[in-house]
Amino acid sequence: MDFTTTLGLVAGVLTTIAYLPQLIKTWKSKSADDLSWSMLIILCIGIILWLVYGVSIHDVPILAANVVTLIFASIILVLKIVYRSGRDEEGKIQEDSSRNSVDQSNTLPPEGKTEAF
Repeated sequence: MDFTTTLGLVAGVLTTIAYLPQLIKTWKSKSADDLSWSMLIILCIGIILWLVYGVSIHDVPILAANVVTLIFASIILVLKIVYRSGRDEEGKIQEDSSRNSVDQSNTLPPEGKTEAF
């Protein structure tokens, strides 16, 4: 293996594993709120284009790195979708229950007075 191929493989490994901390954090926290939709979508499109480029020039380091990177980025994108839909459900439940609650302070009689039934 020549130096250029080795350099490409090392660069691919480093940029690929750079996604692991974000993936692990998103998985553990069950939140992807701070991740931009546009960033994730543009990233996935860019990775797909890198794959097409790698195939067209028959470059193994580019292909290997971007296949794994696309898997990681896709998992993060799916987690953002999954955790967003879960939060929407919780938000709707909380919102609905707050609308149905009754303010008890307005239904109590004034101090010292009792109501006769």
